Amino acid sequence: MIYDCLIVGGGAAGLSVALGLGRVNRSCVVFSHQNHRNKDAKHIHAVLSRDHIDPNSFYHLSRQQIARYQNTNFVEAEIVDVARTAEVLSNFVARDAEGRSWQGRSIVLATGVHDLLPDLEGYVENWPANIYQCLFCDGYERRELPKGVLCYPSFNPMMAKMATMLHCMSPPRVERDQPATERSSQPKVTVFTNGPPNVHCDPKIQKALDTCAAHRMLIDTRPVVKLVADTEKEGVYVHVRNEDGSQSAVHMAFLFHKPSTAPAAPRLLSQLGVELSPTATVALARPPFQSTNIPGVFVAGDTCTEMTHATNAMYTGMMCAAGVTHYCNDLDDQTALASS
Repeated sequence: MIYDCLIVGGGAAGLSVALGLGRVNRSCVVFSHQNHRNKDAKHIHAVLSRDHIDPNSFYHLSRQQIARYQNTNFVEAEIVDVARTAEVLSNFVARDAEGRSWQGRSIVLATGVHDLLPDLEGYVENWPANIYQCLFCDGYERRELPKGVLCYPSFNPMMAKMATMLHCMSPPRVERDQPATERSSQPKVTVFTNGPPNVHCDPKIQKALDTCAAHRMLIDTRPVVKLVADTEKEGVYVHVRNEDGSQSAVHMAFLFHKPSTAPAAPRLLSQLGVELSPTATVALARPPFQSTNIPGVFVAGDTCTEMTHATNAMYTGMMCAAGVTHYCNDLDDQTALASS
């Protein structure tokens, strides 16, 4: 069978492509596997009508609704090779690790990114249960507890912006015997700078620190040594080194830290010759329909944007569906004219 579209990636982006194609009766196959970025997430947040939903339930419901259109196949497989072909009716072929192959007239790469976790002891063990990289996605449920911004490897002005978000998320801690005038003076957020910030290299750094101080945040300039998960309650202990060489452990309900990312399937992007951003962190998508520099190749979701959220993945996926539809329409028009 030759599909109208091969969709590599079964997350929110890839499924949105399939849903859009279903509405216009275009055939597609969606490839997915279990080793995806948010496999350890407990809930999906900030998605209208699906807030706080279990990810497995979200994907199950999405597939159930797509199946209604009877033109999508779902395949559990990790695609390891993709290529353009010289076939008249098929422009692309995708192969999995078992040697199975599928043909399509177009292809969408919705393969996402993977997080480059820092080499800090205990980081992996606390990710993502106690370390959050998106405050729209996580953090609200622990908002009343002490929380921190992990500036690793070092402090930069953007960290102050995230600290302000945490500060505004935090309700005033009210103690019954505490005077009202003192209630707002307690630090709600700790900024761990992992050593004294170098205020001389960038004037914005000093302004960022002043902003944190103005919000009465606690700025902890001690070097961060390791992170240890709290086994008795939610949270993590941040171990910092004191001036005398000893260590202190500071308990936080959670930490904000956004690690760098890289394409999860660079091999596939390279095989098709898809152009990447100057930093090689995302594929370059052409608006409005998420096309690339290669005709018939489209990208969606985290593969092509640094705004990594389910809603953005869904939007770019639907735009992809429109792009694929127009592309296949053009192929059909050419065939009709040639045979007339």
